[in-house]
Amino acid sequence: MWFLYLDESGDLGFDFFTKHPSHFLTVCILAVQGVVANVPFEVYAMTLNKRRVYDELAQRKDRVYHFIARQVLDRIPVEDATTRVQLIIDRSKSKREIADFNSYITRQLQGRLDPRVPPG
Repeated sequence: MWFLYLDESGDLGFDFFTKHPSHFLTVCILAVQGVVANVPFEVYAMTLNKRRVYDELAQRKDRVYHFIARQVLDRIPVEDATTRVQLIIDRSKSKREIADFNSYITRQLQGRLDPRVPPG
């Protein structure tokens, strides 16, 4: 069984003039195959310099987060999975944001898995 643990560091604030958001957003996925003890693992991550984000995108924070998470997820060779893939997502957002993101990222992951692999 594969376990994918997704978490982020930073925030999605873009108001650098009246507030003090983080300058970067990093999304990271820890990928582990099998039980954790004595198992090789891989870390996939991407960091966004938020000062370089277009103003239009800064207004759509959910799309920015979805895009970065998808870029990280796309680097994991889940197509090679022959057993179930379980995605565990950090729950640091509102219930609506969590539901929207979970639905989005789960669809992206399932679209890449071999249909013969049981769903996670």
